[in-house]
Amino acid sequence: MRISLLLSHRDAHIRACLLACLIAPPACVEDAPIGEYTEATSSGGGTDSTTAAATDTDTTTGDTDTTGDTDTTGDTDTDTGAQVCEFPETKLAISLVADGQCVGETDGELVGVFAVDAEGFTVTAGDEVVALGPEQPAIPDGTFVRLRWRCYPPFYGGAGAWIVLENVDAIADEPNPTEAGTRTWFVLVAGGGSSPGAALESFGLTLETECANGSPQDHEPYERTVKLSGPGYDVAAPSQTSATFTVPEGAQAGSYLLNNVHVVDYVGGGGDIASVDNLRLTRAD
Repeated sequence: MRISLLLSHRDAHIRACLLACLIAPPACVEDAPIGEYTEATSSGGGTDSTTAAATDTDTTTGDTDTTGDTDTTGDTDTDTGAQVCEFPETKLAISLVADGQCVGETDGELVGVFAVDAEGFTVTAGDEVVALGPEQPAIPDGTFVRLRWRCYPPFYGGAGAWIVLENVDAIADEPNPTEAGTRTWFVLVAGGGSSPGAALESFGLTLETECANGSPQDHEPYERTVKLSGPGYDVAAPSQTSATFTVPEGAQAGSYLLNNVHVVDYVGGGGDIASVDNLRLTRAD
């Protein structure tokens, strides 16, 4: 329909010009060369002025269509004011990631003695020392801990990493001077996508969509609420909030503070996901 209207309009223009040439040759002037056509459009409302057909409103965009066709899709574009999400840019710092790339040893585990230092903390086992930072967990110096860490190289988006510090009963039959048991001391998830479920495997992590703009475009962002649940506890921390909870029994019994700094998944049109995972779990007792 649109093409035929354009052609009829152009033909009418040429016929008028030829007629003018026959009646008054000096008036026969073409503004554009034969074979070119410039469509006149309104700068403000997106109105097509090529026809005088009745207008109808396209519900998928809100634009005014004056071509005379009828929109039968019935779709509603939820991107036009239905919901507007604001996504934070905050990312936690972690020494396993620099300039969006993993640095140093990308994963490992070490049982040793914990100590805070000026740049973060260290875990020492004999001659082996692992130094990470810049966060300084609230753990007494000299505590026996199991340190686990992993960095995930960038795939879609920047690299992400996590750190887990858990208590250990003893090292080489020497009792832990701080406390017995294997309770978690500290979890940090920072940077880009980093599989936070692996870091929080003892706490039953799930992520729920908190906000999404609803646009079908590629890399649509989905802001996530972080939930932890298990026997006797169920806690949710929306983006940029913290929540306290208590595990009533088991190896992780005690109180904790969950801080959801920024957890967002960017979902592409083909289902690919680029994640930004930033959260922290600390003791609260």
